[in-house]
Amino acid sequence: VVLMDIELPDGNGLELCRELKEDPALKNIPVVMLTGLDDKLSVISAFNAGAVDYIRKPYIKEELLVRIRTHATTAALMGELRVKNARLTGEMNLAAKVQRSMLPSRPSRRAAISTVVRFDPNSKLAGDMVGQCAVGEHEYAFYLLDVSGHGTGAALVAVATVGQLTQLLAEGTFDPEGLEQELSNVLSLERTGLYGTLALVLVDSRSGDLRVYNYGHPPVLVSEDGRRPVHVLEATAPPIGFGYGGQIEEQRVRLRAGGRVLLFVDDAKERQRGAAL
Repeated sequence: VVLMDIELPDGNGLELCRELKEDPALKNIPVVMLTGLDDKLSVISAFNAGAVDYIRKPYIKEELLVRIRTHATTAALMGELRVKNARLTGEMNLAAKVQRSMLPSRPSRRAAISTVVRFDPNSKLAGDMVGQCAVGEHEYAFYLLDVSGHGTGAALVAVATVGQLTQLLAEGTFDPEGLEQELSNVLSLERTGLYGTLALVLVDSRSGDLRVYNYGHPPVLVSEDGRRPVHVLEATAPPIGFGYGGQIEEQRVRLRAGGRVLLFVDDAKERQRGAAL
């Protein structure tokens, strides 16, 4: 704590206080101003210069010591908070890099199928995950998952869910109606407090046959030949995580040359940007 008089023999305490606050190495040190002046303008000037407190002279020693101890304690706690925030920010930046490294970073091509992904989350860490994998020799899966919430928790659950989903698809054990149960250990409103919407598209690269499963997600838009009309494939099951164990309708479309499929998250329309496949 710096204890400083507003009126100094060889300078102005207010100017010195401003200089301290402009120095990055010293700006967080609390400054308490002493003043023999009794006008409100002097008090306001002290606060505007960056002082955290002021004490009028003549002062009571006990009061002075109490105020100094209070500001010293507050400054120490604020210092600890800055260190923790810096560490947390660093960890979140690292986690965001890891999450982004798991997402397709450029257009890709599988057999006759080309994909383009745009990922632009509201926060550094998000519950949105998009991906693709082979399912058998000629079939490919494309999916977009949107876990409720934002931040580290949603991102971790999204990564774990996608990992498990990819394994089910790659092993050929994917069951549309059993997916809720398969993912309940990571994506469950009861266990983790989170749920997620999922759009899953399976494409046969030889025939162009499309199988679409929509779990509470915004509609999947399909154009058979890249032109209108567009099929709007709405959700046929609730989001994953609510414990739904019923049937899910499989929606089928056949793509021709130039056909297109669009997957997007729920806020893409509002923000005119987002994750899209």
